[in-house]
Amino acid sequence: MGIGYSRNGYPKEALFLYHEMVCRFGQLDNFAFSMALKACSDLGDLRTGRAVHAQVLKATEDPDQVVNNALVRLYSEDGCFEEAIRVFDEMPQKNVVSWNSLIGGLVKKDGVFEAMEAFRIMQGTGMGFSWVTLTTILPVCARVTALVSGKEDANEERGWMQLASCHEQNPYFCCRWE
Repeated sequence: MGIGYSRNGYPKEALFLYHEMVCRFGQLDNFAFSMALKACSDLGDLRTGRAVHAQVLKATEDPDQVVNNALVRLYSEDGCFEEAIRVFDEMPQKNVVSWNSLIGGLVKKDGVFEAMEAFRIMQGTGMGFSWVTLTTILPVCARVTALVSGKEDANEERGWMQLASCHEQNPYFCCRWE
């Protein structure tokens, strides 16, 4: 029921249900934690998110990848980049969703250079990317290119942005105006 609230745009109701579950059952599981953390992210409620994180750390069950991804999203979207990176670095396994959570949160809080660096590191690990990664990082490429070239408005440029290999031997991608 709580995940239904969370997925359908009712994060307050999802958090209310989570609080009811805490009062009624005490110790919760990763499913409940992920639901509550998503709701906190959707509401921008860092204070409650930190309280949920404390409960995750006290739980007998280790946090799974979904919980860790939700924590990265929560902290990065609220501008707590150090905490987001700490959670990310401590994750035993990272997948494309983990990277997207980090990159997306950095982008949301205007950490464009940090997002580009995270994308470069992601590519350096050999991790593939998804359409979500590309739709998140391509506007960042345009913005970084505009910032680096000293342009105030990328729309005035006559060139186009191209995702290209920087060098045949380099596994990273870069953005160029041509």
